[in-house]
Amino acid sequence: MRQQNTAYRSEIGSVPVAAGARLAMAPSGVDLTVPTPSRGWRPGELVSFTLEFRRGGPVKAVAVVVRPGAVSFE
Repeated sequence: MRQQNTAYRSEIGSVPVAAGARLAMAPSGVDLTVPTPSRGWRPGELVSFTLEFRRGGPVKAVAVVVRPGAVSFE
């Protein structure tokens, strides 16, 4: 995220995920940009979204809001 709650956006066509494998989304890797509600995000809030897979169909997922820097992706 940048100042004033704006985000960069870099579109990619697809991400290969093998059946039974995991996909980690992080600021330094595959990430997802979602609109920020007018009241902002609160740590601990749940954000629902749907991932669409070419061969496997849609998968509903939930992300937990954390403070920037609160989680290490190493």
